[in-house]
Amino acid sequence: MNLLTSAIWPELTRALIANDFPRAIILHRRVCQIAFWTSLVLLFILETTGGPILSVWTKGTVKPVQPVFTLLLLATLPYSLWLTSATIAISVNRHQTIALNFVLSSFCTLVAATWLIPHYGLSGMAIGLLIGDCFMLFPVFRNSLRILLEERIGKLVPAIVADFGWLYKLQKQQVR
Repeated sequence: MNLLTSAIWPELTRALIANDFPRAIILHRRVCQIAFWTSLVLLFILETTGGPILSVWTKGTVKPVQPVFTLLLLATLPYSLWLTSATIAISVNRHQTIALNFVLSSFCTLVAATWLIPHYGLSGMAIGLLIGDCFMLFPVFRNSLRILLEERIGKLVPAIVADFGWLYKLQKQQVR
């Protein structure tokens, strides 16, 4: 995800400083869409092949523990989304709210894990991480939408999940 956010950061800064909200909105939607689908595809790939890869990588000394492995993979999905969306605030130095929410989320993750570990073992820790990353989605996207004045959550979510028309246009441009 760092590769994605580093790639769009300067362009987002330019667009937001120039009040070019349509451009910033498109950049935000596309990078969130790429982060979402990349994470989802990699999640499925690692869920199906991660055990054998881990065994080969560690020469059989580490075996993935289920459902911990799956829960940790699931936590990457909300994490990649909020981290990618946070680039909006970071690009214009308005990330203080995100930082505060991250500290709060980390504290809640620790509390949840402390409570869940005695009941669910290591899975409790993974559930705590998943809860913390899901929590971060709300303040980060709220902050991003406040900066992107013309963006609405009702348009952002469908664009992330199902708007692939831009890929077709990109493909047509490359054919020419």
